[in-house]
Amino acid sequence: MADEASARYPLETGGVLAGYWVGPDELVIKAASEPGKEAVHRRYRFSPDHDHQLAWIAAGYEQTDGVETYLGDWHTHPGAQVAVPSAADRRTARRISEHKE
Repeated sequence: MADEASARYPLETGGVLAGYWVGPDELVIKAASEPGKEAVHRRYRFSPDHDHQLAWIAAGYEQTDGVETYLGDWHTHPGAQVAVPSAADRRTARRISEHKE
């Protein structure tokens, strides 16, 4: 993630996180994806390569016999002074949390 963030600076970048749950309030993150070739990187906006993300998640799931799966997303806010989710980040997180899958 740090290498990807440095390579894209000053643009936003991101990907997805995969791992597994070990309890109701504890998880293990095993991997972080790259953004994918079709991702859009802007100064104040990142749009992931959705098809790449789906394929990456599916491959990890299959390789671990269903142990590791999607846990969340990550992305950068280059130059930010505080680590506070933007309004757009909060809307996206809400939409993701509402999907049963």
